Formats: sequence, C-alpha cells, structure tokens
Amino acid sequence: MRKINSFLSNQNIVPENINQFPYNYCTPIWDNPNLLSFRIFVDSELGNDNNSGLSWIAPLQTLAAVEKIIPYDLRGTHALIYIHPGTYDAAQFNHTNGFFRLLWGGIAAINEPVGLYGDYCRAGSINPARNNNQVVIISKSSNMLVFSGDVEYSVDSRNFSKSWNQPGYVCYDRIVFKSDSVSPPVELAGISCKNFSSEGGLTLDLKLCSAIGLSFWSVKSGLIRSLKIIGGTGEASTNSSQYRGAIAAFGVESALSIAPIGMGWHPSFTPPSNKGFELIGIRGIFTTGSSINCKFTIDISDSNTSYSQGSLPDSNLPQIYLANNFGGSIFYHSNICLLNDNSTLPHVIKNYSDNIMVSFVNSLFKQKGNFLIEKLGTSIPNDSYLSNGEIAFYLDEINNKLKFKLKYSAGTVKTGEISLV
Repeated sequence: MRKINSFLSNQNIVPENINQFPYNYCTPIWDNPNLLSFRIFVDSELGNDNNSGLSWIAPLQTLAAVEKIIPYDLRGTHALIYIHPGTYDAAQFNHTNGFFRLLWGGIAAINEPVGLYGDYCRAGSINPARNNNQVVIISKSSNMLVFSGDVEYSVDSRNFSKSWNQPGYVCYDRIVFKSDSVSPPVELAGISCKNFSSEGGLTLDLKLCSAIGLSFWSVKSGLIRSLKIIGGTGEASTNSSQYRGAIAAFGVESALSIAPIGMGWHPSFTPPSNKGFELIGIRGIFTTGSSINCKFTIDISDSNTSYSQGSLPDSNLPQIYLANNFGGSIFYHSNICLLNDNSTLPHVIKNYSDNIMVSFVNSLFKQKGNFLIEKLGTSIPNDSYLSNGEIAFYLDEINNKLKFKLKYSAGTVKTGEISLV
C-alpha cells in the first residue's frame, strides 16, 4: 500500500493520462436496453454551446460543439444528433467504430412519434419542436462539411416509430446541404467513411458551389433512397465535364447505391409525383475520377426521377460522366439524362428507353441482350498474339472486307476474309 501511495503522490496518474469515455452522456437506445447511445440535441435559435446538449431544454447551438462532445472512438455505440430546424455552419465529423446519425428535428419527426421512440426523441419534453422548417447546413470555402472515419453515417428525416412503408415514415426535403453565397466552397461535403446513407429528406443546394456537391473519396458501402438536387450558377451546376457535378466518386474502391424507391412519405412532405429523385437546373448529375475503381450503382428512371430546367439557360438534359475506371452499374432513361461512358472496366449499363441491359466486358467487348458485340480494329494482329485455338478479327475498310487470323491446335496460323456488301 505504501508503494501505491508513493506512486500516486508523485502524480504518475493524472486525468489526462487516462482514456476516459463519456458514459455520462450515454443512454440506452429506445428498442435495445443493452445498446448505449449518445443522444444530443442542437437548436441554433435557443441553444447554447455551454449547455449539456442532453435534452431539448438544454440544447447545444452549433454542430461544432457536437463534435467536441462525441468521442472519436464510439466503441460500438450509436450517436443520434437531433437538429431543430434552423441554419447551421458546417462541421467536420470524424469518428470510428460505431454509428453516427444526423436527424431532422421538426414537428413531424419529434412531436408526432409515439411509443418508446417518441419518449426517446423528446427526452422528457412535451412537443419540443416548434416548426417543420428545414435544417440548413452551410458549407463555406473555409469551413466545408466533412464525414470521415471508419464509422457508418446517416442523414435522415425519419420517424423511427413507423415502418419504412407507413405514411409518415420519412419527410422529403428537410435537411439541406447548402453552399454559402458569399464564400462558396469547392465541394458541399466531403465523404470518406465506412458507410454513408440517407433514407430520405436530404437536399443538395449547390448555389455558387464551384465544383462538386457530394464528393465521395472512399466509401465502402452505402445507400441513398431519395435526393433533391437544386442547381445554381456555379460550375458544380452548369458544367458537365469530368470534375464537375452534383455527385462525384474519386476514392479507391468506392461503392454506393443511389436508387430512389417508394417509401412511406409524410403527407405534408412528399416529393413531386412521389418520385424520390428530383433534379432542378443541374447539368452534371454524377461523375467519376480516372484513378479509381468506382462501383457505384445509379438508378435514374422516368418512374423515380423528375427533372426541370431551373435556372439553366437551355433545355439540354443533365449528364452522367463515367471515367475509364468505372466498374459499377448505371440505370438511366434517355428522356431524363444523357450518358458519357468512357469506362474500360467491366460494368453494366441499362437505358430504360429500350429496356436492354448491356454488360461491358472491357472497352472492346460488350453483351447487349443476346448479342456479343466486338469493337474491331484495323491493325493486323501478330501471330504471337494468338494462343492455340484462338481467333482474331480485324477490319479492312479500304477493301471493304472483314478479315480474321486463327491459330490451330498444332500452332499453324491461317488467315481468311469475308467480302462486305
């Protein structure tokens, strides 16, 4: 005991040397008493960053204050950040080992839920939400919204007391990532994490944003089920070149599905014609970098997407740009958008206008329906290019002939030609 007392008296152990986890901020999640969660409340109008943030009575004021409370290592817990309608400056979220949710805190999502979840999201208050306005998160050139770390992020306007197909489950267009008009960012949000998802409610307001809306640098998986994109006058809206657009994938082995589906929309917050993907005045929808293997799945059909010209000067359709290393799937309708496909990797394309799936083996071969299609060259292949039993076709356009060279099983090389009419 004397040795221990001597050790402690020399201040060998101080609070800064102990890996402290803020369990005092944790509470059991509503449907699992054994699962701890951080339940934090934010209110830009009535909040104060000196508050605890543990109730609607003592909410924080800024998203930056949230990041100071939530530990980097979540240790398997869930962090649920309830944000009251209002305007907020962006923050840089960086966490690992858990789940991190940004949740819209309007009346429909907070005052209406019943049962255990209703008690959880109100935290002892009675009807704490004052309105159903949007949560607007402003990104600036000096302060961009960031989601990073080995964690699963989600941005939603859900009522967790309802099933996904029940009316009132999700509210459309309630959380807005918006570009600052005075000091616009290059990107609205940078995303590099384990998983990113949004069941519903997310809107991108690009305004003067100069390059990209959502920029995915590395995402192992994810799903966006509804999305509204509002274009502006910045190049992220008006330019359809490779490094401009509303959504971009630049990271290694990035994979995410953007596939709107029918859900239980709230009667007061429903997308136009119940189509979960809404495009307004945007020239480039999706673009990819050249040095990655992008495995995104994009589904843009006339049944799930609405498009309007907005502030664009002409009625040209928006575009999807695929660089050489795209290895995912694109489902689109040529009445809604155009496709600029430069990929040399195996990938899948389906144009709903003809309803035919095209599987690309590489830049030279593709399968369209029951047909295998080859892109022919005009150079004569060397004999050494062929293994025994193989054949190579090439085109002689001057003499109007299809020519081929084959190598027998014994190694003998033969040539042939077919006259074209």
